Formats: sequence, structure tokens, C-alpha cells
Amino acid sequence: MATTLYPGIPFSPQATLANNIGAADTIIEVSDASAFPPAPNLATIGTDEDGETVLYTAKTETALSGCQRGVEGTARAWTAGELIGRNFTAKDHTDLIAAVSETGAAVTAAGDAARAAQEAASAAEGKAAEAAETAREAARDATQAREDAQTAADAAATAQGAAETAQAAASAAQEAAERALPITGGTITGDVTIGGSSPSLTLGDGNGYPGLQFEGLAKEGLRLQADSVGVRLFATTKTADIDSAGSFSRLAGVDTPVQQFDAANKKYVDEHASAARRGDNLLDNWYFADPINQRGQTEYTSAGYTIDRWSIEAGAKLKVLEDGVVFTPNPSKYNLFVQAIENYKDLIGKQLTLSVLIEENTCTNCVLWFYGGTADNLVITTMNGNDKLYSVTMTPKSNITSLRCGFQGRNSAGSVKILAVKLELGDQQTLAHQDASGSWVLNDPPPNKAQELLKCMRYQIAFDWYQENFVAGYGETTSTTTANAFLPILTPMRTTPTISNTDGSNWACKVIGTPVKITSISVRFASKNLIGMRLSGDFPMGAYYPLIITCYSANKVIFDANL
Repeated sequence: MATTLYPGIPFSPQATLANNIGAADTIIEVSDASAFPPAPNLATIGTDEDGETVLYTAKTETALSGCQRGVEGTARAWTAGELIGRNFTAKDHTDLIAAVSETGAAVTAAGDAARAAQEAASAAEGKAAEAAETAREAARDATQAREDAQTAADAAATAQGAAETAQAAASAAQEAAERALPITGGTITGDVTIGGSSPSLTLGDGNGYPGLQFEGLAKEGLRLQADSVGVRLFATTKTADIDSAGSFSRLAGVDTPVQQFDAANKKYVDEHASAARRGDNLLDNWYFADPINQRGQTEYTSAGYTIDRWSIEAGAKLKVLEDGVVFTPNPSKYNLFVQAIENYKDLIGKQLTLSVLIEENTCTNCVLWFYGGTADNLVITTMNGNDKLYSVTMTPKSNITSLRCGFQGRNSAGSVKILAVKLELGDQQTLAHQDASGSWVLNDPPPNKAQELLKCMRYQIAFDWYQENFVAGYGETTSTTTANAFLPILTPMRTTPTISNTDGSNWACKVIGTPVKITSISVRFASKNLIGMRLSGDFPMGAYYPLIITCYSANKVIFDANL
């Protein structure tokens, strides 16, 4: 079973016992519960060798509960006012050594497996060469057979062409015969119907307009009519999809239908029209109701990156809620909340549509913003008001120097809560549509969060000592003061990243089982499956000794390859 590591709390703040406790008490009331990390975790009572280490499994606003007494030291009675806190313990040290050893064993096992695979690959290489020669001989035989088959195919094609010519002539004659009306001379007035086994065609609707009526449509309670309004589809009877007689100015998939009488039929046509126009989203991390947020903050107030791939400018704020994000610009500045597009030159000359679905908007002057780095590559639309969906369209010109899209506050008070954003090819937004009740709903389901995380990790990866972001790497010493280390990653990064904090104390390192001190760390390169790092520190054993390194920081260490 993997060893459990309990996180510490910065600067190990101290509290005191609020009441006397006995040796068997499992609920310990404290003066300040915020001085302790979330449960489960450790706490120490006392300040000398007679102290006691306690494991608590739950925490309230005033007490630690579910306590296992005497984890270290002897469980005994303590008086109110005694110091208690989350201090580093011998158990922390022992557990950390055990966790690192477990990781080292896994790394060693992986190396053994890799060597075995290499030996198997070498053995297979000779057999593959023999099979390749056999395949080349078979290919030469197949080439001759293909040439013979082509000769036969050419002859068949000639015969097929003659047959098709004859069929076309027969079809033309048949069509001419069918077009001939069984009427000779004079002027045709009134309706003329062509019956028989084929669908019937009627010209004229009896009201002065030329009409088209098909037998197949009539059976479904529908009529297609051309009149002074245009081509319209009429409902003549109630069906499962039609509540009452109604008409539409266009057909589904051609343009947005204009409903005249029938809400049920409007919903049917809206859904099919939306599906016909739906396009891929060119943005990463576009679903703000559940975004990728590797940096882990619930509120961002400084200029820079916030949730993955999205940044704000100085003065702006971004709050991450459970069902969306809230952008609050500085009321006395122009502020952006945007995503930069990486391969923007691939989009030159292509029509693009940017759209956003919002829930609440109190901004006095916010815009949906689309910018290519020059004045003639800027489009915006104002988002003030009660509308929920906004969109802009732009075709980037050849002189663009970048491409960013998102939101801008222009000396605006208030804030806007954003649910989703989409950038797509074409002149129509396909982010959302209105349902039968008039509410805006997304056309597509939420994205696969695992896939979105992998896309975002191309631009940044966060490590710390908690389970979610814990990482262990391997390497070797290169001198008494330097070493190389390698951290495994799940997806290739966009470029060699920078590291947000080069302090060596963020990392724990062991060389052949002996802890060593790291003073600083830097990134040397990033490959398809790992990050290479240079360590500076104290390595008295010298060069060419294997090492294991783990992240030992309570704060996130960011490997940053953002645009």
C-alpha cells in the first residue's frame, strides 16, 4: 500500500488548547482551527520531548475530531493553554523516505522492463529483414498481376461506357414521353394533375398563385407552395411534430426559419438547422462552467494567466465559480480577458466567427473583442444589455501579427458572468440556439475534460507536493555541485518551458538513498515525454550516481510554455 503523506501549512502557525483534555479524549478544542491543514492530518501538543503527536480525521471551525492519540509520544492529559500546531514530525520524515523509496522501486522496475523490450526488439529486427525480402518478391509478382488486371479493366470500362450511353438515351426518351400532356391544341386553364404510379404534380392552388403539390407530402399533411411570399411549406393537418396549421418562409438547413404559427414545428426545424451549421471549436478550454484551472486559484487579481490558456491585464479580476467565470474589468482602464491563437497564420483569408454565451451582465461598457494586431484586423460588438448570446465575424488579412480573442472592458463598471466561448470557421455562430421556450442552450455537450487538460498541458504544467500534482523524476549527478534530472510528462509541451520558481527548496532529492540539498533548479529542454532539468546543490559523492527527485512545495511550481 502506498505511504500517505500529510501536507503541512506554511510557517507552521501555533494554536493553544481551548480546554483541558484527558488521555482518551478524541475531540480536541483549539483556539484557532485555521492553523491546521484539512483533515486527515497530524498535530503536535507540547514543545519538548514529552510532547504528543495526534492524527485527526476531521476538523470543525473550533476543534479537531476523530483523533488517534499517541501516534508519537504517549497519550496523556493536557491542560488548557498548552501549545498545539502542525509541526514537522519524525513521522513526516519517515513517511517521506518511504514514499520516495516506493517511487524509486517503480522507476527501477520501469528501467528493467525497457531493457527487456530493447533485447526483444533486437531479436525481432533480424526476422523483420527476412520478412521484408519475402514481401519485396511478392510485390514484384503483384505488380505484374496488377498490370494484367488493368488491361482487363480498360476493356470493361469501354463496354460500360457504351452501356451508359444507351441507358441515357433511353432515359431521355422516357422523360420526353412523360412530359407530354394528353392535351392537344388550345390554352390550358385551371389545374392540371399528372397521376399514375409516380407522385402527382399539381400546378395552381386555386387562389391565384402557382402551386406545387406532391402526393408524398400530401400523405404527411404538408403542402409545398410558391406564391407572392416565396416558397413555403404549409401544414394542412395535425401530425406528431405539428400542433396546428403553420408555415415557414424557408426550408430547414437553408436559412434560419421564421416561425409564423407553430412553435413545435419551429423547434424541429431549429434543431436540424443548427446541426447542419455546427463547426469545430478552435479555442482551448472554452467551457467556463467547468474549466481547466491548473493554477488552482478561485480568484485572479494580477496581470497574467488565470484559468488555462486565458489571461487578464493589470487592473482586471477573474473569479472562478462552479458554473462559470466572472470577468470584472477596471472601471478606469481598458482591460482584456483573452486567449492567444498559436498558429494564427493558418487562418489568414478564412472567415471566422467568435461567439459567447453569458448568464449575467452588469457591465456598462464591455465588448466581445477579436484582434489581429493591426487596426484593420479588429472587430468588436458591444455586450451591454440583456442579451445572452453575442457574436462577431472577421476574415484575418495577410498583415496580421497575432490573433487574440475574448473580452474587453472599456472604462467599464460592473462584471459579466461567462458560460462558454467558441471560435469557428464560417459566418454563422453554432455555439448555442434557443429552445422551444426561448432559452439559450449549447448545441454541443461539454468537452471531454481529460482531452482538454492534455491540450492545456502543452502550454503549462503545475507541480506541488499534493497528490493531484505530485511528480517524481530520476537522474544522475554530474559533479559535486551539479546534477541532471528528468521529469516525465503526459504530452509534449509547445516549447522549452520556463520555471516559475527556481528555488531548490521546492524539491526533495536523494542520491543512492542519501538526502542531498538542492539550491537551485533550471529547465534545459523539453522532449515528447519528459522535461530535462539542471540541479545545483551539494553532491559530495561526485559524478555518475543515480538520483530521485520529487516536488516538495506547498505552492504550485509552474512549468510555463504559454504564448
